[in-house]
Amino acid sequence: MQKKYIQKTLNVLGLMSGTSLDGLDMALVRFSTNTGKYELIHAKSIKYHESVVKKLENAHLLNGELLTKLDHWFGQFMGMHVRDFIHEGQHVDLVASHGHTVFHRPELGFTRQIGNGFELSKACGRPVVCDFRTKDVVLGGQGAPLVPRGDLDLFPHFDAWMNLGGMANITVKTDVSVLAWDLAPCNVVFNYLSKRLGSSYDRGGRFAASGSLIPELYNKLIHLPYFSAPPPKSLGREWVEAQVFPLLLNENAPEDLLHTCAVAFAKVIHNQIPNEVKSVLVSGGGAYNDFFIQILEQHRPVVFQLASAEIIEFKEAVVFAYLGYLFVNNKPNVLASVTGASHDHVGGVWYDATAV
Repeated sequence: MQKKYIQKTLNVLGLMSGTSLDGLDMALVRFSTNTGKYELIHAKSIKYHESVVKKLENAHLLNGELLTKLDHWFGQFMGMHVRDFIHEGQHVDLVASHGHTVFHRPELGFTRQIGNGFELSKACGRPVVCDFRTKDVVLGGQGAPLVPRGDLDLFPHFDAWMNLGGMANITVKTDVSVLAWDLAPCNVVFNYLSKRLGSSYDRGGRFAASGSLIPELYNKLIHLPYFSAPPPKSLGREWVEAQVFPLLLNENAPEDLLHTCAVAFAKVIHNQIPNEVKSVLVSGGGAYNDFFIQILEQHRPVVFQLASAEIIEFKEAVVFAYLGYLFVNNKPNVLASVTGASHDHVGGVWYDATAV
């Protein structure tokens, strides 16, 4: 059914809701089949009201009935904002939605992103592609990271691409393949600790910069088994809550905890980046954490190039727009070398509540 939407140019609206719960990122991207180029037409972020944050951060505690209800509500929520986006004068052919991750347990064979596709499609009046991760998990993969397909095609002039979002993840191009994996927690931990200081996040890393290292905590963090495991691998909220948050339940000052986490995560990131990598494009909200970037740069002679402001803030939404574009053109948008799946494949599920 989706084949009728294949055009020489396609305006795809990518939607991203990350683990840091900053808001709903929206990026409208025009793709040209003839030229192979893309253009970011317009991007905006819908900051979540505190009530929305509470719904999403507690979603994993709900029973099946209430989680299903939230899934439909969040689809409607996103759809209404897409409808408003269209009414502002933006032409949208297709919506490609990541949704919001509630569970990510590939080792148990499942992953769950909410934001019902039919509800989203009905509310905005456009076809939707979503649920990009499930097929990969069923095929034996991690269901993550999915961004590498976009890294390679949309930002080709680097050795590696690192996104500092709720988690820090990286894509590395080698002579024989492409590898990508989650490196370490990032804003999901920094924001968690910043709330103890009355702030939703650590602006510029100032809290962390004012703190001092806690050696015992530092040693515990850098020796967590995940960091020395080889890729493919991925992180979920469940791992952070089980492995990291319990280490932070002590009487140390939040500034010292932030400082120690930043130094520890920078160290384990450094340990995982291959020596041959010389240039890294950095995106995600963590790119604005000056202290964290400074610590990263102290470890090795790598050029950490900050992306443009629009790409820093909306890269994942841009990439999911691209994954949707690949989906309707029946081209692989998930790489087996990255996720560990049995083969490259076209991930995503098609929803169209407007179809007769």
